[in-house]
Amino acid sequence: MKALTPEREAHIREAVAMALKYPPIIPVHDVSGDTFHDPTTNFSPSAFLDAEEKLGSECQGLVVYPMVFGGMRIKHLVDLVPGEIDENRQWTFMGRPVLVWRQVGEDARGLYDSWLFDDSEGPVKFVRLVTREFEEKKVLPWTLSRLWERMMAWLH
Repeated sequence: MKALTPEREAHIREAVAMALKYPPIIPVHDVSGDTFHDPTTNFSPSAFLDAEEKLGSECQGLVVYPMVFGGMRIKHLVDLVPGEIDENRQWTFMGRPVLVWRQVGEDARGLYDSWLFDDSEGPVKFVRLVTREFEEKKVLPWTLSRLWERMMAWLH
C-alpha cells in the first residue's frame, strides 16, 4: 500500500467531499440491519472484505467516522504504524491507511458510513459500508454505570 502523505490525504478528503456533495452512483454494502447485533451489524473484517468485492479492485484505504474508528480500536482491528516523527504515525487496518473524518457521516437512525477507496489509477473509486455500531438504548446506562463504578473505586 502507498504511504498516506499529506497531499494524498488532502486528495482523498477532497474526493470524498465531492462525492458527498454531488453523489455519484456509489456501490453500497449495508450490514446495518434493523437492530444492533454484535458483530453482524457493526464494522468487522468480514464486512470490510465483502464491501471490498464491490469495489472491483484492491482497497487502498478507508475513511471512517470517529464512532466507527473507536469501535475498531476497542476490537483491536487497527494498528498504529510509527513514523520517523510523531506527526507521521498512521493508523492502519489490514495494512491499509485509515482516515478518521467526521464528515463521512452518521444519520438520524444511528447508522454510520465508512468509505473504502482505491486511488491507485485514474479517478478515486469508492464503496460505502453502512454499519450500526451500537444499540442506542444501552449506551447511556452502560456509560453511567461504568462512571459510577470508577468513581466508587476512586473514593475507596
